[in-house]
Amino acid sequence: MTPTASATTLQAVSPARTWGREWLVFAVLLGVAFWPVLVWMYDRWMAADSYTSHGLLIPLISGWFVWKDWPELQRMPRRPAWTGLLVLGLSLLLFFFSGLLRVYFTSGFALVGCLVGVLAYWGGWAWVRRLWFPLLFLVFMLPLPEIAIARMNLALKLFVTKAAVTCADMSGVPVVMDGAKLHLENGNMVVGDVCSGLRSMIALIALGVLYAYLYAGKSWLVRAALLAAVIPIAMAANMVRIYLNILFAHVFGQELLFRPLLETSFTGVVDIHILSGVVVFIVALGLLYLTMIGAEALSDSLSKRADSSPAGGAA
Repeated sequence: MTPTASATTLQAVSPARTWGREWLVFAVLLGVAFWPVLVWMYDRWMAADSYTSHGLLIPLISGWFVWKDWPELQRMPRRPAWTGLLVLGLSLLLFFFSGLLRVYFTSGFALVGCLVGVLAYWGGWAWVRRLWFPLLFLVFMLPLPEIAIARMNLALKLFVTKAAVTCADMSGVPVVMDGAKLHLENGNMVVGDVCSGLRSMIALIALGVLYAYLYAGKSWLVRAALLAAVIPIAMAANMVRIYLNILFAHVFGQELLFRPLLETSFTGVVDIHILSGVVVFIVALGLLYLTMIGAEALSDSLSKRADSSPAGGAA
């Protein structure tokens, strides 16, 4: 009985260990091939002016979803699909031409494509379908091209600044907008790129997609409301930030607004202007949560109304 039990134990454990060794080899090969891209992504994540500082968390979140599903994945049969090699080949081709043109952004998509191709060839498309979200969620770790950031920053900055100036005028605060420069009674202010809301918008979109997936069992109304509310909330939050900074500068002066409150090697210089950005982002998260709560309440109300209707009762 003992040898049989041991054989059964080995039979149950060995596939997982074999899979681990195989994927370790895949990870090393992809890591070596895409090392310049990985270094580029890490540098962009850690940069002081990064717009994807959340990027380091994305692979960890995707990995957590794989770990959570691991017991179920171990019971899935492997049916290798040769079409996975086609996806892998096209992704490597994209990587090759991206390297020639030094376009790291598309090289990031090639990395995700290689993961999809290897998974399809190794386990089959059923595995890809099972892990579709962790794979696609990796896209949010890819830093945007600098030219795209510059163009979106300019458009968003001018839009939210104009909205903030309109609110200031309605509040009786005299301010004149000249592009990104604001002329107040006690001096001038320049609206920087960080006030455009692009940083918080990118992070909130990733968070909204994550929320929507976690609520996959809920009504489509909840998921749609979460995704639809992300961009308006990010833009409104940064408009309010600029508006409050204008009011603060008008009442207390710009010197107090930009006076350093804290300075460390980790945080750098922290002033009221910077703190307002942190507070506004927290408020935006709260608004996203309230949107989810409101959509759930509306969805439950519609469901109850449908159940209480004559047609629903007859069904």
